Amino acid sequence: MAAWESFLSGDAARNDTLRTLVDRSWRRCQDARVDPDRRYAPDPLPEHALYALRESNSELLEAGAPVMAYARDFLAESGTMMLLADTQCTILTMEGDTPTVDTAESIRLIPGVTWSEHICGTNAIGTALAVGQPVQIHSAEHFCAGIKLWTCSAAVIHHPQGGEIVGVIDVSGLSETYNRQSLALAVTTASRIESRLAAREMELRCRLLEGAMGRWGSSATDGLILFDRRGVPVKINEHATSAVAARGGDMDLSVPARLPEMALGADGPVGPLPEWMNNDWLVPVTSHGLRLGTLLIMPLARGARPASIQQAAPNCTPPDSPAKVRNFASLVSRNPTLLSAIDKARQLARSKVPVLLLGETGVGKEEFASGIHEASQRASGAYVALNCGGLSRELLASELFGYAEGAFTGARKGGMM
Repeated sequence: MAAWESFLSGDAARNDTLRTLVDRSWRRCQDARVDPDRRYAPDPLPEHALYALRESNSELLEAGAPVMAYARDFLAESGTMMLLADTQCTILTMEGDTPTVDTAESIRLIPGVTWSEHICGTNAIGTALAVGQPVQIHSAEHFCAGIKLWTCSAAVIHHPQGGEIVGVIDVSGLSETYNRQSLALAVTTASRIESRLAAREMELRCRLLEGAMGRWGSSATDGLILFDRRGVPVKINEHATSAVAARGGDMDLSVPARLPEMALGADGPVGPLPEWMNNDWLVPVTSHGLRLGTLLIMPLARGARPASIQQAAPNCTPPDSPAKVRNFASLVSRNPTLLSAIDKARQLARSKVPVLLLGETGVGKEEFASGIHEASQRASGAYVALNCGGLSRELLASELFGYAEGAFTGARKGGMM
C-alpha cells in the first residue's frame, strides 16, 4: 500500500520495490485517468447484449467449454475461480468455487462486465491483454482500492493461424488464496484452449476444401482463390496470379496474407471489396448450413492467356477429351454414391495431387485409376499399373536404399577368394 500511496502522491523515489510490469500499468492507468478509489467494476451488459457477445465468440467459448467444466470441479473449495474473457476484456463465462463466485459479485467480477485497464485499473485480465503476455497481479498491486483484496493470474489466448489474441483466461481469488501456481494454471489452460481451436480450424479447413472441390475443376481457364472465414487464401489454382494481375490487383498470392475484406460477417464478406474484385464472382462455400468460406472465380480477362495451359504438357489430353469420356463411361450406375465418386475423380484428375482409391476387390478401382489418368494432364504418358503386393520386402528395400554387389546371387564380377 505504501508504494501505491507514494505513486499517487508523485513520490517516485519510494517506488523502487515496485515491479516494472506493475509500475508501467499504474502509469497507463494514471494516463487514462482511472479513479484509484474505484470500489467495483461498471454495470454488466444487458442480457441480450451478453447473449450477442457470446454468439460472436462462440468458437472461443466452444473451445474453452471442457476446461471451464473441469474448473467447476477442480477449483471447488479452493477459494478460486476461472474466467474467460474476450479481446475487449469483457467476461464471457466463469466457473469455480461457489462462495468465491458469490463474493466476486460484490466487485462485479461477473460475466458481461468489462475489466480493461482504462476502466478498472491494473488487473490480470486487463493487464494481460494490454501487454500480450501472462500476468499475475497480487493484492496491493491492483490500481483501484476496491480490488486490492484480490489476487489474479491471466494468460492470453492466441489464434492458431494468425497468432492474434482472441481472448484471455483468468484465475482469481481473494488475496489469502495467493499461489504462484495459479499463473502456471492459467498458461496451461490457455494452451489447451489454443490446441482445441487449432483442431477446430483443421476440421473446418478440411470441410472448406471438400465443399469447394465441386467447383474447383469446373473451369480450365478461370482464376480461382479459396478464402476461409477469416479472409485468408487457403488454395489457388494456376490461373489465379495472372487473373489478379490482369485486373490490376496488388494481392501477393505467394504469401497467404489475410485479406480483411474477405473475412465473413453475418451476411458474407464484410467488404467493401477491392476495386479489382467483382461481387458476382463470389461463391459461398457452406456445409450443413454453416458458411465456411468464399470461392472467388475470376473469368479469364479479355486478351489474357491462361497461365499454364501451354506450360503444363504440350501433348496432354484436354479435360473433356474422348479418352476421358470413354474411360469413365465404362462405369455405369444410377447409385448416387458411385456417381458422386466418379464426379470427384473427374475433378481430382485436373489437379496434381496423389489420389488414394480404397475398396474391395472387384469394385472398379482399376477403372477409376485409368479414368483419372486419361482425364489428367499426363494422359499423353504411359499408364503403368504396379502391383505393390507382389513385391517382396527385400526388393523394395534394395530399390529404396540400394544394395551391396552380389547381395542376391552371391556372384561378383571381380570374383571372390
